[in-house]
Amino acid sequence: MRDSSNSKRQVPMSPSFSLRTKAFAALMYGWALTALLGVLLSISNTAWAQSSVPFDPVANTPTPADPGPALGDIEFGPIREIGPRISRALEDDDDLSEFMHLVEDPVGVLSDEQASELADDAHRLTAHGIPTMFIIRESSRTREESVIDANELRIEHELETTPGADDGLLFLVTRPKGRRGTQGSRQSMFLTISPGANTLPKGGLNEASMQEVHDRFIRPRMRFGLLADGLRVGIRKIIYLETYYPDPPPPLTSLQRTTQSTLGVVAPLVSIAGLGSVMAAWHSRTSRPRSRRSATRARFLSALALAGFAVSILAIFSVYGQSRAGIVAVIISVLVITAHVRLGQHRSNVSSLPLRTICASSHRVPTRRKRQMRARTAPGSKRSVISGTSAR
Repeated sequence: MRDSSNSKRQVPMSPSFSLRTKAFAALMYGWALTALLGVLLSISNTAWAQSSVPFDPVANTPTPADPGPALGDIEFGPIREIGPRISRALEDDDDLSEFMHLVEDPVGVLSDEQASELADDAHRLTAHGIPTMFIIRESSRTREESVIDANELRIEHELETTPGADDGLLFLVTRPKGRRGTQGSRQSMFLTISPGANTLPKGGLNEASMQEVHDRFIRPRMRFGLLADGLRVGIRKIIYLETYYPDPPPPLTSLQRTTQSTLGVVAPLVSIAGLGSVMAAWHSRTSRPRSRRSATRARFLSALALAGFAVSILAIFSVYGQSRAGIVAVIISVLVITAHVRLGQHRSNVSSLPLRTICASSHRVPTRRKRQMRARTAPGSKRSVISGTSAR
């Protein structure tokens, strides 16, 4: 009986087997839901495609589309007009500067693109207040004679901001020409820069920097026949110097030069006198003033006020004369006045103390030795005979 009852008992499933069964069932339900969703989407797409205008009950069939161009002339929907517009704009635009009149090249050494870049750079420098122009010529004139020619051409082309300003700049490139009419090579060309009488200095642009630009950036490139590259780099260096460097200060007047030279002698004397007064006040900081405290304080405040007024006058003349020695003397004088204020506070504290305290702080008073007296001891007393204190 026990065997039959045990055989009828059901063996429980393992946890892993039940988990697999649940996962399989969930996967089946997911597939079925995905298939149903796909069917619904296909039905809805078919119903939407039956009419191109869903709100028009008459048009139930889509409007036939334009077959469009051939295979070799494909256009892409609403952007089909962009390509022709760009091509027409490129045909109309020759990509040259509108300031080509600033570059004269009858020899034809430069290409149109190179001349356009130089024209834009020349206009940029002209907009900054220096009218600029490039001229390239063939001539048998020497370098010294080309300097005279450049000045005459600058005046002839009226390179100036206003009539009579004479603040222009001309780049004259000369290609040597032989006696028989033979042209020189590109490596034999040389440059003459002709600034006006009032062109320099401006910003960081002066005669020295102009010559440095010519020697370091233009001439080495022209020796290798790179005329356009040398002119482009050179004028952009000039634009950089003129734009990003401050203007030089105006020259000093005669009165400013006189003030500067005078302060060169007076300022060291003022500094030495101020430092000497601080040393003297430091050594006498512990002495007690002979006059009353109120009178001493009044004289001290009057001296500080007078010193402050003198330092203010010294600062004004130092700034006006642009004297470094005067500025240093002003700084030292301010420090001297600060030191005197601190020492004056210390002297006022010392004068408020009694004379006995001052003497005690400045001189040591020797201590008196106590006489050791022999103490009388009574019979049965516990006091020490030597120290006079009770023995413990």
